[in-house]
Amino acid sequence: MRIASWNVNSVKQRLPRLLPWLDERQPDVVCLQETKLAGDAFRELLGDALAERDYAVAVHGEPTWNGVAVLSRVGLDDVVKGLAGEPGFPDPEARAVAATCAGIRVVSVYVPNGRSPGSEHYQYKLAWLAALRDAVAAGPEDTAVCGDMNIAPTDEDVFNPEAYVGHTHVTEPERAALAELLAVGLHDVVRDHWPEERSDPGRRLGVRPRARGLGGPSGPEGQRAQRPRARDRGLGRGSGWGCRPGGATAVAPGSPERQVQAPAVGAHAG
Repeated sequence: MRIASWNVNSVKQRLPRLLPWLDERQPDVVCLQETKLAGDAFRELLGDALAERDYAVAVHGEPTWNGVAVLSRVGLDDVVKGLAGEPGFPDPEARAVAATCAGIRVVSVYVPNGRSPGSEHYQYKLAWLAALRDAVAAGPEDTAVCGDMNIAPTDEDVFNPEAYVGHTHVTEPERAALAELLAVGLHDVVRDHWPEERSDPGRRLGVRPRARGLGGPSGPEGQRAQRPRARDRGLGRGSGWGCRPGGATAVAPGSPERQVQAPAVGAHAG
């Protein structure tokens, strides 16, 4: 099963690229962030085109800002919008939507930016990440969390660490919050497969190797992850993944011209 994630920064603006990309790449599940459309408007814009491509849609949106979606052509059940106990700014925002796709719990997330260290929005970001951690910890083993994390896990993930001093995305509390999320069992696929490659702040892949686990850079049938091409390495700031695969998961971060794929795990390798 191929799962892809894309911060589209307005699905309306990205529509001329989104549909051809779906036709070319044929992902089974797609997580979108920053759709910037309310649910009804999203379905009016894309519903027919996605149905023609056999995609069911779970969307949690709002006009102008934020917005997340899961598109699936392998089933879409138990849709949940938002996170249990999530904070608001001041009200809860459209930043998470979850659905079960072919037995995998898929969560599309758009983590708050934080704006500036110590600000109210920064505190909101940390509280939101804590709610995400709790939701993932309470969820099923077969879980993929995909989206825009807005955090650089290490200095190696930014082009110039000194340039980020005093800014969000690289502070210790943010990195600690991400580490706590990983501590529930998430496993960083990007770092596993491409340990020397730099991904810009937050654009990550991960798996939680419990249940049947993950067989390192080669899948259980010896499939090796495709190394990113030169154009694959220029990953934009902020998008990321985390997965707990007890079944099958294939992951592919980035926009259409920046996609890389890790091997599927388990019975649904494709």
